[in-house]
Amino acid sequence: MSTDTNQWIQAEENFHQWIENAAFYKRSEDSNLRKSIHIYFRRNYLNLLTPITERVFKNLPVDELLEREREKEKEFYNPVVVEEALQPLDSINFSLVSTYELNQVTLSRFWKDDKQTIYRFYEEEFSRVAWLILKNSGTIEDAKDIFQDALVILMDKFTWGKLDLNCSLGTYVFSISRNLWYEHLRKQKKQNEFIELEQYETIDVSVAYYEEEPDNYILVKKAIETLGNPCRQILELFYFENHSWETIASVMGYSSAASVRNQKYKCLERVRRQLVSSLNT
Repeated sequence: MSTDTNQWIQAEENFHQWIENAAFYKRSEDSNLRKSIHIYFRRNYLNLLTPITERVFKNLPVDELLEREREKEKEFYNPVVVEEALQPLDSINFSLVSTYELNQVTLSRFWKDDKQTIYRFYEEEFSRVAWLILKNSGTIEDAKDIFQDALVILMDKFTWGKLDLNCSLGTYVFSISRNLWYEHLRKQKKQNEFIELEQYETIDVSVAYYEEEPDNYILVKKAIETLGNPCRQILELFYFENHSWETIASVMGYSSAASVRNQKYKCLERVRRQLVSSLNT
């Protein structure tokens, strides 16, 4: 694993290529180190979200929501209803601005773990994900896990500025959930049996790189867990929350962006040295 400054700078660029477009990601030990750090904190966020979603499901009327999906499906396959649903787009009053604003407010509240917003979103959107998964060899517990994973992916894309929304958040999360479950079935060689829910819109959204895990991930995880602050917080703010150096310096009380950047380098060095030590034992 290199200590050459130029190679470490290149590793930062490679990491951003993975975030922006996994197809062009250039793998190296140093860039995989950064990728593993990102995955560690993303999974940590998932663990923090779990108690909130467990409380949501204690009060969520899942059976009632699924019954609603059954009724929607019956209506969709009613020829009269379908004909009405296919009215010209110019006869429908769309408000793209209000949809955009609603998306931004909801995302901001998600990021702050606003329990009321999370509950309302689950109440409005979970049932169609559950209905899709139940129709495709899954269980309610599978649906809960997939829906939560989809929310984490949504927030990850939001944080890194990769969220190009031209639809509702519900459609976006449904599309992520659909792709996650399809990938699950593909690994079991059951994707040819996949049943689409034609009554719901889906969009093209990739979840491929969320399945990847570098070979060094377990060692990186162990190394991060030995770190205290400020290292853990700096690595999380930079590699997961995607804050600027100026913001991190302000949040953590550093005198300048250069100071916190230098501290981040020292933190990476600590992780790197532990990796080298683990590989040599």
